[in-house]
Amino acid sequence: MSRLGLAVLGAVVLVTVPLAGCGDGARDARIQSCVEATKFGAFVGEPDDVALWSAAGEDEATLRATCADMAAAEPERLARISADWDATQRALREAQAAAPTTSTDSSCDPSYPAMCIRNDAEDLDCNNIGATQFVVVPPDRHGLDTDHDGFGCVPGADTG
Repeated sequence: MSRLGLAVLGAVVLVTVPLAGCGDGARDARIQSCVEATKFGAFVGEPDDVALWSAAGEDEATLRATCADMAAAEPERLARISADWDATQRALREAQAAAPTTSTDSSCDPSYPAMCIRNDAEDLDCNNIGATQFVVVPPDRHGLDTDHDGFGCVPGADTG
């Protein structure tokens, strides 16, 4: 996609070389993947992601700027993070699709297919559940999937 444009004006030669991928949707998508992957990894305790999230002051705007800087300085690293995040999301979707349903009881809330939380249960939080990292399907009436990644009561996440 890069084009080398030459224009000769008298004795001056102007050379325009756009940066590879600069301003394109793929670069922006890789930056977004960097932000999402880092936040997710920090919540589940991945050391590199915790370090990057902490270095950004646990601020999404600062993290986005850090990922944008990475796009310029370390494009291969950013591409690797993006590819890893895509693979992680695919694995999460497959895990959600394959999650066993433990109950077909109509009194169980369908938002929590791997366990039976009764439809008539009062507002619960993770301390009341006794389970972690279980599949949550919207609507999440009890707010057990606080980071909206499809899994409830993930250790390290704000568990409500």
